[in-house]
Amino acid sequence: MKVEIKPDGVWYHGSNMIFSELRTNSTITQWKELAEAFSHQPSSLRIITLN
Repeated sequence: MKVEIKPDGVWYHGSNMIFSELRTNSTITQWKELAEAFSHQPSSLRIITLN
């Protein structure tokens, strides 16, 4: 899996709120579905890729 970071792209935090500043050690991603999955605070998360 190749992850491409777009510096000017949209970043997601897992909350439906819009932030201009985050707390130290906050996690953000450009992968919307991943942020949504983490917003439910799972004890583990697995990503399966199919080739």
